[in-house]
Amino acid sequence: MFDENLEHRRDVIIYFNLTQTAFNRFRKNYRWIYIRSSWIEQRHYRGLLWSVPDEMLLHLATGRLVKIVDVSTHRRGKVERIFVPTLRALLEYIWLNQKRRLYCQAHLDSALAALKEDNSLKARYIFWKDLAKDLIREVNIEGLTYKVDREYTKEEIFDYFKSMSPILCIEEKQVA
Repeated sequence: MFDENLEHRRDVIIYFNLTQTAFNRFRKNYRWIYIRSSWIEQRHYRGLLWSVPDEMLLHLATGRLVKIVDVSTHRRGKVERIFVPTLRALLEYIWLNQKRRLYCQAHLDSALAALKEDNSLKARYIFWKDLAKDLIREVNIEGLTYKVDREYTKEEIFDYFKSMSPILCIEEKQVA
């Protein structure tokens, strides 16, 4: 289970992956990232790399520990097993000129190919290199997976978001 005390530690930056982790965890000050597991399966790293917030890259480049929390019906989900190690290896390669061999090497190759194909994306990641190379020796990122019995449907998740909306009057379905 997720350690609620983590969110109060200043040296740990926590991002919750939409949509499954949002259910029953939607709070005002949480950080969110949307990493689609289907994109991990398809190795669609152009989309995945654009999904990483600039703020997260800043935290990683300055040595903060970033944890991405996800939900899965498996003990370790795709975000934890594949995306996080791939992102770490990619950033260490770009920022620190370190080559890390991965069990999911094809994913790292796809991420590198995405950067070669998209100059704007490549510039976004290279931007942090001068900061990172002076401050860090490794990229501190971890994945955490909540294991659940079943995943919520899109309708259940959206109904939950609607119930949390400060401008939507659920009972009368009117904008306040």
